Amino acid sequence: MRYIIYVFILLCNLIQAQQLRIGLFRASELKKLSLLNSAGELSLQADFLSFTFFNNQDFSISAVGNDLILDAGIQRLGKFKKLKFDPLNKQVIKIDCINPDLKELTYTGAFEITSVKGEIKLINITDESNYLCGVLKGEAGMNKPKSFYDAMAVVSRTYMKFYEGRHAKDGFSICDQTHCQVYKGYSHYQPWLDAVMATDGIVLKNPDLNGYAEAVFHSNCGGMTASAKAVWKNDISVCEITLDSFCLNGKHATWEKKISNNQFNSTIGITNNVIDRDSLCQFIQFCHTGERPNEFAFGNLVVSAVKMRSLFSLRSAWFDIECLNDSVLFTGKGYGHGVGMCQEGAIEMALQNKDFITILKYYFKKVAIVNEKFNTILYRRNVTADL
Repeated sequence: MRYIIYVFILLCNLIQAQQLRIGLFRASELKKLSLLNSAGELSLQADFLSFTFFNNQDFSISAVGNDLILDAGIQRLGKFKKLKFDPLNKQVIKIDCINPDLKELTYTGAFEITSVKGEIKLINITDESNYLCGVLKGEAGMNKPKSFYDAMAVVSRTYMKFYEGRHAKDGFSICDQTHCQVYKGYSHYQPWLDAVMATDGIVLKNPDLNGYAEAVFHSNCGGMTASAKAVWKNDISVCEITLDSFCLNGKHATWEKKISNNQFNSTIGITNNVIDRDSLCQFIQFCHTGERPNEFAFGNLVVSAVKMRSLFSLRSAWFDIECLNDSVLFTGKGYGHGVGMCQEGAIEMALQNKDFITILKYYFKKVAIVNEKFNTILYRRNVTADL
């Protein structure tokens, strides 16, 4: 029995010790950055050389071809192929992107840095808890109710596990961009830390418990979540269309955007100077049915709602159109793709004292909510039991 308990504890420790490899600034064509060790001992591996630095040491790193030029303060350390910075006291590290000039961010964990064709490739190696706090920093905002943060922590953990490995060919698991979840590095904001710890091990799985659910989220659905198939052409079974009255008073529930007739016509591909008003009126009538439109017809020209959103940089693909004398007025609902959990709806549910389980099963009806840490099912169509 002691042996079994020992093995169980060992396995738990191994699971907790697993590190994530996160690609940073992948869309920025990064050429130069500075790195500051705030406090404590820092180990640096530069190719086959090893260095140790202490408090408040700053570094400058520039990419030249497939090489990195490394300076420590005013001293040039040389040209290297690969650098690895490892804070031995788990202190935070500040990264300031100089070219291009980006906002300075702080991180925990180690960093691997290489250069490919004059661009710095930066990987942050940290644990799941630090990563999820950084995602809440990037995706959830401050001063929100507790159960909303709990729900976001579960959804973000699930999303991470579903997409983990999508960048394996580049040497890391996930990145810090929107399609992997926005990750903003280290955070000491207690409500985010509390949410990550309170939901430790809790994820969304498919109803048959076979694999993680594709748990996506957006800012505001405008009163009805969207079908994944209508947005991305592939279905997500756990994301059913849901009528959502909770988000209707949210900050991003409605919006407007006005565009000149000439810009509208040239962007959408209408060659004549006058919009086909008969087709436009039919479209407006369709929009007024209260359903999300899939496509619009302007004479013989048919354009999908998702394409229209992209063409005109609209907040959502749910909108009405009014043709004015010299312009086109878009009047829309919601913000984001509209699939999965509506964040502003979830916030309102939390303000009404709904717990995170209630919030999650409202937006993801066909999921099992599982605590992998304790091997239990928290929700699966009114089933609560051990796995």
